[in-house]
Amino acid sequence: MCKKYSSNNTKLTSLCSKAKLNALSNEQKEVMKKVIETESLKKQ
Repeated sequence: MCKKYSSNNTKLTSLCSKAKLNALSNEQKEVMKKVIETESLKKQ
């Protein structure tokens, strides 16, 4: 869901990502960060 909005609304994506990350363990947070960063790089 977050990815759909990423190009349209950075703030919304940020909030969505934070909400997702807060529900995950620290290890999962690191994985999610890498995924988000990778997706961001692909779009540029």
